[in-house]
Amino acid sequence: MSSNEIRSVAQPGRVLRSGRRCRRFESSHSDQNTSRLLGINNRLLIYKLSENLQVKTIEVVAAIILHNGKVLATQKGSGEFKGLWEFPGGKIESGETKEEAIIREIKEELALVITPEKLLISIEHDYSTFHLCMHCFLSVVKEGQISLLEHNDACWLSPAELDRVKWLPADIKVVEKLKAEFK
Repeated sequence: MSSNEIRSVAQPGRVLRSGRRCRRFESSHSDQNTSRLLGINNRLLIYKLSENLQVKTIEVVAAIILHNGKVLATQKGSGEFKGLWEFPGGKIESGETKEEAIIREIKEELALVITPEKLLISIEHDYSTFHLCMHCFLSVVKEGQISLLEHNDACWLSPAELDRVKWLPADIKVVEKLKAEFK
């Protein structure tokens, strides 16, 4: 894609994707910004080009909580995806690291204190109204008992049982990664 093509479509606030990274074009059309964008990756993809539609990118964290060879799955209790299953977590607040965010979110949602041990995978998924960047951490429970503060249900699944529940679309990519990791 040439710099002229980027100038013609890169409006402030539009989301640009490069591989696995989420980028937002925040400035006006300057050669410096165009050069910076071209330097990211030669395969820039324009996420949404519609003049009237700006898709928001949401960056979240999720905990893959492990215990006795099983993984914790939680069932959403509200919203558009109520009833579907997910790995618990939520949005990263301003000034938080990903690890701080996942510790806070799990305490708020499940009354558990966890230790995030390793970033398993970062995935991107396009929903109809937003673009999701989700960072998934293998984690263990440090203290507490599960209390469902925001979810309808929770269950522990072995790697062979991961297909037993109906997952949110973004979480399916994480399930596939887990199955590959635990073969």
